Amino acid sequence: MLPHEAVALAAIDTVYAQEAITYVGPGIAEPLALTVSWSDLQAPAFEGYGASTRSISCELLYADVPEEPDKADSRIVRGAEVYRPIDVTRADGMARWIVYLEHAEPLA
Repeated sequence: MLPHEAVALAAIDTVYAQEAITYVGPGIAEPLALTVSWSDLQAPAFEGYGASTRSISCELLYADVPEEPDKADSRIVRGAEVYRPIDVTRADGMARWIVYLEHAEPLA
C-alpha cells in the first residue's frame, strides 16, 4: 500500500469504523474487542419471492486479526447478535478482510 493510500484509509476508518464488536477466531486465545466498519444493506434485488434479503458485512484489519477468519471457527458478536462468516474476501490493497456474515449460534 502506498503512503497516501494508507493516509486515506485511516481518514475513512476515522469516520466509518465506529462499530464495537467482539471477535473470536483462529489464532486467538481470548475474545478480541475491536472497532470495525459495519455494513447492513438490502441485498441485490432478484426475481421472485423473498426479496427482503440483507447483506451484512464488516472489515477486519490484518493488523487486528492474526489469521483469516474461518467459516467454522469464527464468531463476531455485535450487541446481543452473534454472526459467523459465510464468505471472506482478502482485500490486500486495503490491508483488511471483508467478512460477509449471517446470524449464528455462539461457539460452544
